[in-house]
Amino acid sequence: MDLWLSAPTFGAVAGISRQKAHSALARAYAGKPWRGVALDVRMIQGARGGRSGRTYVLNPESLPEPYKGDWKAS
Repeated sequence: MDLWLSAPTFGAVAGISRQKAHSALARAYAGKPWRGVALDVRMIQGARGGRSGRTYVLNPESLPEPYKGDWKAS
């Protein structure tokens, strides 16, 4: 799958703030679960983001079932 969600998009889908979404993706990248689910997270090099442009992105297929339909509808 080529579509990956940014932290702000993940936050909007999950109903959490951008900051909490970023923290959740950082923890998931380190191997920790989010709400009991292992999320598929990558760190990519981009033009924006902290730490020299590195940012986290989420594979939407790894979202828990209640959220999978939410990102497709948006």
